Amino acid sequence: MLDGLGMRAALAADDAGSQLLDALARLQELPLDETGGHATLSQGEFRAMLSALLESVAYKEPSASGPARITILPLNGARMRRFEGVVIVGCDDAQLPSSAAELMFFSNQMRRELDLEDREARFAQQARDLAEVLLNNDDVVLTWQRYGSRGEPHHVSGWIERLAACCARAGVSIEAAAAAQAHETFADPHGMPAPAAEPALVPVRWSAQAYNMLRRCPYQFFAGRMLGLAGLETVSDELEKREIGEHLHHVLLRYHKDLQARRERGEALAEDQRLARLAEISDDVFGALMAEDGNAIAYYRRWREVMPSYVAWQSAREAEGWFWRGGELDAGIDLPMPDGQPLRLTGRIDRLDQGPGGAHAVLDYKTQSTTRLKRKLAEVEEDCQLPFYGLLRADAAAGSWVSLEGAREGAAAAQREVGLPDFEAAVIWLERQMRDDVMRLRQGARLPAFGDASACLYCTARGLCRKGFWESTAVPALTS
Repeated sequence: MLDGLGMRAALAADDAGSQLLDALARLQELPLDETGGHATLSQGEFRAMLSALLESVAYKEPSASGPARITILPLNGARMRRFEGVVIVGCDDAQLPSSAAELMFFSNQMRRELDLEDREARFAQQARDLAEVLLNNDDVVLTWQRYGSRGEPHHVSGWIERLAACCARAGVSIEAAAAAQAHETFADPHGMPAPAAEPALVPVRWSAQAYNMLRRCPYQFFAGRMLGLAGLETVSDELEKREIGEHLHHVLLRYHKDLQARRERGEALAEDQRLARLAEISDDVFGALMAEDGNAIAYYRRWREVMPSYVAWQSAREAEGWFWRGGELDAGIDLPMPDGQPLRLTGRIDRLDQGPGGAHAVLDYKTQSTTRLKRKLAEVEEDCQLPFYGLLRADAAAGSWVSLEGAREGAAAAQREVGLPDFEAAVIWLERQMRDDVMRLRQGARLPAFGDASACLYCTARGLCRKGFWESTAVPALTS
């Protein structure tokens, strides 16, 4: 790949690049039993392995060609060396001491049991390295940022606070206030970006997630859905809440299919029998997961606490005439548009119930508490998933969220469900709004980056919109 992109020659001509090539060559020198022979890695797995390799290699600066130079080194690279002056950056509590990421199953406890270097040993070595720099050099400046890239506050490292306290007892202050120097610049600052939509890039297929992104922040939609940009895949051995949600969906699909089959055969189950059946299916689905990852036990315990109220809610719902008719249903429709180019709407409906008179209701499972779901009632114009289900199922007369979190054993059945009032009106509004929004995109409307803090928190496009540089003067230019 390096040869195909013409990178090898450029890297070989650079000091750091040549050391990078040497590090990459080490991958080919490993025995087959260490590399898994001809194992095939995904992009994320290869990046994780490459990152671990590069983290293990320190840059070696070539010999100086002149008397004056600036040397950039990691803390451990300054061992047994003296300098005319030293500036140590990143002395905040998140970076000093620094902690290496735990890879695969080599947790800190596992490393300790195998008599390998653990976190405490790494911290002790960093403390020795810092002390050596302070003792070997006359002029040392320690710096840190008070605020991170997302505006989060940073505090000085506890090590530096302890050093300052020790020096203060000896009557020495190591803190010095520095006045910021004013610099002139010819930069032309810009405000909030608002690129014009390229009609050819407007998607033809839309999901609820895609439209929610457009409503939440048009620029996020521009980067993610129109340009197709996304964050790099990462390999993580930590159990994610999304995975728990997928397992719960699988449990409930099996459970309701089983209840439906029994009902069609004329078998009636008491509530305690229903609970036992749900527990049996849950044990089966979560058993394999818990065997692989002990972190799943805590999630499973919480689900066991929710199960009694879920079964009670289901029984009460059936008493009102509503019965499960399907789950994890793939659906799609073509939405006519004024310009004659229809939109293809697609999605997967968590659950479909049938009620009195043949009416249908769409339900959306959520691993959120009912308190949080009730707040979503005021956000229906930002989170359009339930009305979107209504577009996919024209026969749906009602929509609800079903909480799979939060209740304790013996809680009231009513705590499971939060219904969306005026569901049919919300569906009509969504259909009209989608037509208007997509037509504006097809006509080249601008897409400003006006997402609120919650939309920006985990946004992968923040580095493109550069919100931290203009948010104090966030006035988009929306004229073409």
